[in-house]
Amino acid sequence: MRAIVAVLAMLTVPAVAAERCETPDETNALHAAALQQEMMVAAFQCADVASYNNFVLAHRPALQDADRALMAYFQRTASAPSDAYNLYKTELANASSLRFSTDRGFCARMRADFRIAAGRSLDQVLAEVPYVVDTGSVVCPWSARAVPAEPVVPPKKRTRHRTWLGRLVDWLF
Repeated sequence: MRAIVAVLAMLTVPAVAAERCETPDETNALHAAALQQEMMVAAFQCADVASYNNFVLAHRPALQDADRALMAYFQRTASAPSDAYNLYKTELANASSLRFSTDRGFCARMRADFRIAAGRSLDQVLAEVPYVVDTGSVVCPWSARAVPAEPVVPPKKRTRHRTWLGRLVDWLF
């Protein structure tokens, strides 16, 4: 019986998750968390702590604002916001660590990303070094910001952070 419930839950997770939506600020917050996590893994695994520290110090207010927006997103979309926030951060860490262990070019790519981040605002960095985050939600059709007249160009780098297990946990709790 449990197996049937689990299978049915997995099949309904995308439909339930698609009902959520994220604002542009929340999308930036999700991406900022992914970028910061990727850079944190690079700091330790690629022995580039100085570059990471420079990034965090240069972007501290924007990163703090993004983290508050991230928590607000989970408070709005999850029944257990702290758990969802922590699960998301854990999945980011796991995905980044896995990329380091399987991608031979990880450290070289991250050194390039650190160079791009130097001297730019966090918004500029996110535009140049996008980290696509699959939260199972969609961009809200409504927004306080104006809708761009031009189509959005897909990001250069695609990274999937959410797993079916994470979506199942979100759906169940």
